[in-house]
Amino acid sequence: MSEQGDKGFTDLPFEKGVPKNHSRVRALAALDETMALLGLAKAEIVSVLKDGTRAGVWNDVASDIAEIQRQLITVSAQVSGFSRGEDIDRFSGWLEIRSGELDAELAALHEFVIPGTNRANGFMHFARAKCRETETRLVDLSDAPAATKYLNRLAKYLFNAARAIAE
Repeated sequence: MSEQGDKGFTDLPFEKGVPKNHSRVRALAALDETMALLGLAKAEIVSVLKDGTRAGVWNDVASDIAEIQRQLITVSAQVSGFSRGEDIDRFSGWLEIRSGELDAELAALHEFVIPGTNRANGFMHFARAKCRETETRLVDLSDAPAATKYLNRLAKYLFNAARAIAE
């Protein structure tokens, strides 16, 4: 048990007694939420895959989400102060490629997208929306430009992935 936590403070790797409403703590909490929502989306996609009604891009998106969750651990470590973000730049490049591959297979957009064509699509859009909010939290941290760029690329990927599994 942590009395410090009960009083609204926490420890970061290189800072002790940080208020829980500090911008870095809020950014880390938002990253955690983003990862949890991706887990929910992945669980729904895997459930649909098991019933045999979908394959193809659904498999690709499930695999991508698992990789993204691993990448978000590194992003969280960077935001916490454990690393400088060299790996995150590589992850951003991977997201750009994957997003472009999905986008190339999608019809051009001529109207706003309304989330929820199916449960997996709704969960993906929920994760995307949280990702965008998380990105705004990271902008407050001047020492996390690689993480901010990554979240920007991730939001785009999640938008395209949600569209890809919309049917």
